[in-house]
Amino acid sequence: QTEDGNLGLYIQGEDSWLIPTESFWSFYRTAAMRLAWTGILYLIPLLLFAAFVVFFYRRYVRRLSDTVFGRVSNAILYGVGVCALVLIAYGALVGSPEINPDESEGIYSVLYYTTHWRIPDMRELPLEAFSQFGTARLSELNLYYILAAQIARFVTLESGTRFFGVLLAGGLFYLAFWNLKKNRYLLAALFLTPQVWYLYTYCTSDALDFAVAVLVLYQLSNPDSMLQRLLKKGVEKQDLWRVLLLGFLFSNIFMSKQNYYVIAIYAFLMLLTELLTAKKEERRTRFLTCLWLALAALVFLGIRYIPEFLHYGIHKQQVIVELQNEIAIPKLRPASPPEVQSSAFNLHGKGVTLWELLFHRGFHTMLFRSFVGTYGCLAFPSPKWYVAVMGVLYAALYVGMQLSVWREKGQKERKIKFVLLHLTAFISWVLVVYNGWFIDFQAQGRYMLPVLIFVAHGVSLCPKLMQSKWFRCLICITALLSLYSFAWYCIPNIQPV
Repeated sequence: QTEDGNLGLYIQGEDSWLIPTESFWSFYRTAAMRLAWTGILYLIPLLLFAAFVVFFYRRYVRRLSDTVFGRVSNAILYGVGVCALVLIAYGALVGSPEINPDESEGIYSVLYYTTHWRIPDMRELPLEAFSQFGTARLSELNLYYILAAQIARFVTLESGTRFFGVLLAGGLFYLAFWNLKKNRYLLAALFLTPQVWYLYTYCTSDALDFAVAVLVLYQLSNPDSMLQRLLKKGVEKQDLWRVLLLGFLFSNIFMSKQNYYVIAIYAFLMLLTELLTAKKEERRTRFLTCLWLALAALVFLGIRYIPEFLHYGIHKQQVIVELQNEIAIPKLRPASPPEVQSSAFNLHGKGVTLWELLFHRGFHTMLFRSFVGTYGCLAFPSPKWYVAVMGVLYAALYVGMQLSVWREKGQKERKIKFVLLHLTAFISWVLVVYNGWFIDFQAQGRYMLPVLIFVAHGVSLCPKLMQSKWFRCLICITALLSLYSFAWYCIPNIQPV
């Protein structure tokens, strides 16, 4: 430190190369100023976030209940949500791409769109765009990488490719707390397992897929949603923007990963049930509205398919398989004989029966443990007692939902929907089993996350259950346990060693 209190540079030695030049001083001043402004620019959002958290709680969350129990339960959930979001942001800043599943491909895809606007032909991509499986995220229809790149353009940190996920997580928590009074079922989508939070700490398109699924849930289960209002009154000229917005939302389902296609089946079954149980005079209006929404979704999906068609015609899947056989390591190539392929690859081709897969290879144990909190590439599990307690809480919630739905007299529509939600959950499980048997034995819980959407919708069918003390206690306990698992077994382990 110099006499005038400013930072100085003290040099020992007589080598002339050690004497700073004017260009060095200029660079030093410029770099120091740039870093100072960067610190200020990142500090401002942090201060705004802290102010908003306090303001939102005092002006909204605290006033939602007049009882002590209600205020305490809301405060617990709000505190867990804020802590989870802070941990998500921290995990996004410090997480290692080598630890998170398939993240290197995702990061490459986001970085590609920071410098390109054209959707690439995967045959022209360099080898670093592909995984050892011979797959490239840039071949997906998913809009996640394009959207994440627009955020990454303005973030100078190396982890900027993950900031879009952090924003999505913030949006989901805001949606849940804003609807804490009337649509409390949304809590079941976000606070039953920390595996959901983990999605938003790294660069993965699953983050957008799950967010879209939650928005679809909100539109289908909330009687005051944009979709439900359109279904009741029909589509008029001034509703064009609403039709386009909802069409874009539903089109994203078909751009997601295959395990989220079940959300489309779920939406179809819920809308069909409402159509068939509606009054006769309302059915035509509902049917025409659904047709308008389907048309809008097909338009957006068709626009997204244009570059795919120009690149591959109708042979995209054939091109994908050819590249896999060319680029993947031998034991992960689809064309390799079963004896050469990895021991976890194509179990059906190796003669493993479905019975053996389901009951003799620990499939369901691995699936459930990873669903409630196993992080990285199934490398960092939560303790066994935690998994057991979460299982008991899930069973209690399921029994409570069953009793609440079937004890209520009448309500034919609700009961039909409740049965159909079981069907969609079963389809989701079948898709995971199919992947584990025919493709790759990966009983990963994140593949079953769409089930949370069906659970949340099931809770919405039980208004008394939603407001009951035991449900509030249960969701608070699962939230606190999830925070424990996420803070102790996820965040410390996904950091580089």
